[in-house]
Amino acid sequence: MVSASRPPASVRTRSIRPLREALVAAYGPDCQICGPYPGTMVDHDHGTGHCRGLLRRFCNRTLEDCPHLTDRPNADYMRCPPAAAPALTHPVHEEFRTKWSTRRRKIELLGFDPFEGLPLRMRPGG
Repeated sequence: MVSASRPPASVRTRSIRPLREALVAAYGPDCQICGPYPGTMVDHDHGTGHCRGLLRRFCNRTLEDCPHLTDRPNADYMRCPPAAAPALTHPVHEEFRTKWSTRRRKIELLGFDPFEGLPLRMRPGG
């Protein structure tokens, strides 16, 4: 059920608003997992920053909790995200990278590196 007449929910972050509007124009305003509810969140891969689609808050929060690999809406969405083709990048993706200084402080505080062996997105400097 696509309800094109329903206006998109307001977006608080100014940098995300154009991205959300592009997703609504391309795929409609509804959640791309459950359908009949309005998609209010721009879902993106936190590792790459690439947008996957528009989801309602609940679907976005529980997306990666689904243990199934196929034949479930969450699994199908993760395997083939609707917004993968345009290769849109979430605008605040770079803002949430860990600074080296933050990592050093945590190592000093804990006495070990809690991030050792993890693929990290580190921001230079600081």
